[in-house]
Amino acid sequence: AQISDGDVAFDEVTLLPSTLKGLKVLVKLSNELIRTSVVGLESVLRTRLVTDVAHALDAALWDGTGTSNTIKGILRQTGIATGDLDLADPDSLIDGLALAQGNKVNPTHWVMTSASFAEIRKVKVGTGDRRYVIDPQTIQNGTTFRLLGLPVIITDNIPDEAAAARVALVDMSKVVVARDVDAEVKILDQTWGDYDSIGIRVVSRWDTALLQPEAVTLLTEAGS
Repeated sequence: AQISDGDVAFDEVTLLPSTLKGLKVLVKLSNELIRTSVVGLESVLRTRLVTDVAHALDAALWDGTGTSNTIKGILRQTGIATGDLDLADPDSLIDGLALAQGNKVNPTHWVMTSASFAEIRKVKVGTGDRRYVIDPQTIQNGTTFRLLGLPVIITDNIPDEAAAARVALVDMSKVVVARDVDAEVKILDQTWGDYDSIGIRVVSRWDTALLQPEAVTLLTEAGS
């Protein structure tokens, strides 16, 4: 018999719309300052500006609000899974894993702040000579931290929200990042020529999205 036709629906992920703003910074300094500085000031400022833009970009890719045509971070994407977090009870982390797996997601990484990671590591049981719930010998593999078998990404660019800590489980294979410009540095030696000054401009433009919204499971602690 003839095989019947099937209707398959496809979706799209749109990145870098024309309205999306880039990350831009411009510093003006006099040629006298460059000539009289003890260190190579121009090189130092270049490095500093690129570093500052990198930190701002990391914060935006994780937790950007997406307002006023800016990056909407993966923790702010529509449709992500959510759950409860209790830093004093590692069972909440196991429940988060179960939630992700129930959504047909295999998380690859934990994402949390250094303070949240420290709180989890300090949980103890027993009386007298109390023991850590999470064995300190198994939490670090070389230079990589691990928790319940998964690598931990430590970033303070997902700060507490309304005094509530947040921890995310992420399947990085479902996270896409698009780059338009990667920290382009320009020396503007003519713009302020009548001031005997130059400008250093750094421009970077990126975007991010999820191929599957539930690739992120965001666990949030009850606010104080």
